[in-house]
Amino acid sequence: MNRVFFSMRGLTFGLAGRVGRAHSHSRHAKNDTMTMGSRHTALRSSIALALSVFLSFTFTAASQEKDPGHPKLDNPLNAVAEAFGQGGAAGAQTTAQSQGLTPRSGGRLAVILEPKGTLGASSIDVGEVVRRGGQVDAVSRSFMRVLVPYGSLQTLADHPNIKIARVPTPAVESAMGPNVSESVGLTGAANVQLSGNTGAGVKVAVVDLGFVGLTGAINLGELPFDTVAVDFTGTG
Repeated sequence: MNRVFFSMRGLTFGLAGRVGRAHSHSRHAKNDTMTMGSRHTALRSSIALALSVFLSFTFTAASQEKDPGHPKLDNPLNAVAEAFGQGGAAGAQTTAQSQGLTPRSGGRLAVILEPKGTLGASSIDVGEVVRRGGQVDAVSRSFMRVLVPYGSLQTLADHPNIKIARVPTPAVESAMGPNVSESVGLTGAANVQLSGNTGAGVKVAVVDLGFVGLTGAINLGELPFDTVAVDFTGTG
């Protein structure tokens, strides 16, 4: 009996040991499953948080992006139009001056209208310009110059015949130095004159945006006394 008892006891302990190990393995597997589940949950939470931050930044940046303005107005005129919408004529005038523009009387700006394609300035409907608040100031073969109130810039830019409305291109004084003795030395004309080509009897026409001190230059002998000035702009 003792031998059977001990055998049974050994079997009991053996079974108990196996069952204990099985429970232990089960607990470990359960813990591993819970750990993996926690990691997956944490990973999903991190991805969701990163996506939320990214979308928030994207929407914020988009909402803060500056309005480019009217597509047919250049940057200075868009700035003036925006300033007029925010601060009226006073704000528009300050902005115009900060852009290097010189407002005309009545709070108007000189604006160059470029026609669509290669049709020339004659293709721009003048009546439509007037209806949109502009006043034609000068017309060339290629462009039209109009005077426009600050508040009419965007309306004028909607003109169906124009490609763009821009500020006039300013004339910039060159760095070639003063005109002395008709600039013979400056241009190297002395070498040509020494060869016998003096230009005597040849009439020369100079076309420019304007001549400052013309009378003084003639009096000083810089230009011939019979120099004739012709104004094609009508502004004097």
